[in-house]
Amino acid sequence: MARLAAGCSVGCVIEIGSFHGKSAVALALGAREAAFRKSEIYCIEPHRNFVGVYGGVFGPKDRGSFYRTMLETGRFEDVALVGLTSAEVAPAWKLPVGLLFIDGDHRYEAVRSDFDLWKPHLSRNAVVVFDDAKDPAIGPARFVQELLEIGEFVKIEECGKLVALRQKPRTMDLLVACDHVVLSGGLLRFDRVAAAIAKDGHRLSFVTMGSEPAARRTGVAVLTLEEAQAKQWDCVMVPGAGFPPATIASFNVFRKPNFGQRVQHVLNDQTRREAFRAVNEALEPHVVIFNNEHWPVGSFTDFTADQFHFLFGAVDTARFRPSTARKPDGGRWFVGGLANKNPVPLIEAVGGMNDVVLMLFGMDNQILAQRYTHLIEEGGLKLAGVLDENGLPSFYQDLDCVVTTEIFAGWGNLAAEAMASGIPVICTRAGTMAFARDGETAIVIDEPTPEQLRSQMERLRADPSLGRLLAGNARRCIEAFDWQTYSGSLIDLCRHDGTKHYFHAPELGLYGKWPVEDRLEGLLPLIEQAPGSVVLDLGAAEGLIAKTFLDAGASLLHGFEIDASRVERARKLTADHGDKAVFAADDLSNWSRFVENQPRLRSSYDIVLFLGVHHHLPAATRNDTLRGAAQLARRFFAYRAPETVRVAEDVDAILDGLDFKVTCALEGRAGMGGSRIYERVSR
Repeated sequence: MARLAAGCSVGCVIEIGSFHGKSAVALALGAREAAFRKSEIYCIEPHRNFVGVYGGVFGPKDRGSFYRTMLETGRFEDVALVGLTSAEVAPAWKLPVGLLFIDGDHRYEAVRSDFDLWKPHLSRNAVVVFDDAKDPAIGPARFVQELLEIGEFVKIEECGKLVALRQKPRTMDLLVACDHVVLSGGLLRFDRVAAAIAKDGHRLSFVTMGSEPAARRTGVAVLTLEEAQAKQWDCVMVPGAGFPPATIASFNVFRKPNFGQRVQHVLNDQTRREAFRAVNEALEPHVVIFNNEHWPVGSFTDFTADQFHFLFGAVDTARFRPSTARKPDGGRWFVGGLANKNPVPLIEAVGGMNDVVLMLFGMDNQILAQRYTHLIEEGGLKLAGVLDENGLPSFYQDLDCVVTTEIFAGWGNLAAEAMASGIPVICTRAGTMAFARDGETAIVIDEPTPEQLRSQMERLRADPSLGRLLAGNARRCIEAFDWQTYSGSLIDLCRHDGTKHYFHAPELGLYGKWPVEDRLEGLLPLIEQAPGSVVLDLGAAEGLIAKTFLDAGASLLHGFEIDASRVERARKLTADHGDKAVFAADDLSNWSRFVENQPRLRSSYDIVLFLGVHHHLPAATRNDTLRGAAQLARRFFAYRAPETVRVAEDVDAILDGLDFKVTCALEGRAGMGGSRIYERVSR
């Protein structure tokens, strides 16, 4: 039980039937090992008079034994006893449940009732454990067998009398929106995703928003908007931003409930920022996924979503693999590239080299066949045209080197496929930052000028051992980017859990848009005042700023946040500080009501943090909240909001009237606002 509790990454732990609390101790010890994701333990045990199926007699006296167990083990800090039955508790329960341990009444009807009552609260991948589930004469064994026969749950473990089950992930219907089906990497990836996820029963379809016919064939179902609107979907995804403005505007139709979760894929670097912002505004996604590293955390704070994730592209490492055979080359050196992605610098570079053949594939949208007739006639340039996945592997097999000259990109398919094929690569950083490391897996250049390209190709040609080193390292590196792994991760992101994250700290399971260091900027003078201070954090988010003050020595911190899921995370994050950290969910828009609802709110605090709150409050009441919050500050009041709001609301004048003066002011980035520290003065 301890191990299962330690692995509970989402939601709390519910134990039904706790008796003297010994199993609760095991659960608590396991949960403590889970570091940040330490789950709360709730014991549903009324301790009422009851005779069990084996003749055991239970009653109120057992409550005393439960308390003694908690005191003797010290686990009373981690375990909460709920002295009610499942029927009395479960209908009003709000928290997701990651581990459910059913060890109450062992009659079949009671076991089934406990399960049915708590099932709606199970989080994705939740584990359900039944005690005494090996004895066919009593309820748990019979009910477990029924669950397995239905096929909704699978057995993951047996240990003594215990049987642990996990709910099978539900298959999903995914919809990918586009103007029309074209030959582009952004859409081709979803053909590959469709094939990968079909193995697990998931289904993927395209919906076309424009009137143009499909420009390529696809094995994926292609629907009209009318057909898509008539169905129920788990998730709709919009890949990229290369759509006509009218199509982008029409993406707002996907806000209808039948389209499920909304996911925006950012498939390029920041050169198309405004187009991606337009998609973001029209779609209002729940999740934004970046497929490249050209968007560092902090660069997308003007986007909206519940969560922001990075999921790089993939390559078919089985289809593209090093070849053991090579055609005779007659002493010539073969270079591969793309005809439709900035090919001119590469053509100019090769034109000045001896016995080099440049082979380009893709659409000739730059009329290369007419512009470089002489080079084609001399055999120095070959245009292979558009190649499908069956033709591409043989294209790479005959090459000595692949060169990418893109100046903006998301995921570089050409470089990734070449690396998988065991071909040395010369590339720009565009679309390759996830896997191209200069001198290790590729030769990386800053600018694709003819001179730079020619110099690096001659270097590679003169040193075959360098080519072998790069190719070997690159193949090992790119093997991690396979379609099955990518598609599985994508499915997980499409199963959005509904939580909204503020900070971006993946190591803590947080995927918001704000860098932690940005939100701490300007607060160092206050953090230095933290030792022994009592702090109030209004708008605490997931508790990272609160934790910073507690780690710095604050004696008590009260935090309030409107989002209950963030409050739960804040409690977990600061759990090591025990009762020094107190968080609660509440709304600050009505200050008088807030004060009435929070009896533990102190009459004053040494430090009050009012960061990123003011501009989110209703205009009619925001200054009442500002005044109320500032009046609680004995010494310092920290404020952050966009400059336009601070000036328009005359915040400095309001605080001056409350005997505060500015002691520190720092400008912030656009959309965040600068931080200002005010100190109370005597007058």
